[in-house]
Amino acid sequence: ANIYFDFDKFFLRTKSKNILDNLYDYLSANPNATVRLDGHTDWFGTDPYNLDLSENRTLKAYKYLIVKGISPERLINEWFGESKPAVANTNPDGSDNTVNRQLNRRVEIKLQIPEMAALYIQL
Repeated sequence: ANIYFDFDKFFLRTKSKNILDNLYDYLSANPNATVRLDGHTDWFGTDPYNLDLSENRTLKAYKYLIVKGISPERLINEWFGESKPAVANTNPDGSDNTVNRQLNRRVEIKLQIPEMAALYIQL
């Protein structure tokens, strides 16, 4: 799952809070699960600025979960700036693609469940 952000912002939207609330419920019920939060931006801005922005986005989700009661040891944070877009920021002709840029302004939520890893290893 992903949570998305407004251009040049790192506040959590209502829908993002709902997703994080669901994630909290899942983590509360599954104490062995951990989560990796990967922050990303679109391509506007300098590399250092976007790296900082992606860090702020990741930390916003991280702090939200900690305040709700999830242990920091269960949360891994990484940020990538604009270096790993989900989709192209531009159209094929090189013009700006605002829809795609929205998809790149995200924090990816990646569950890590030890029991599932053991299941895959057995296969």
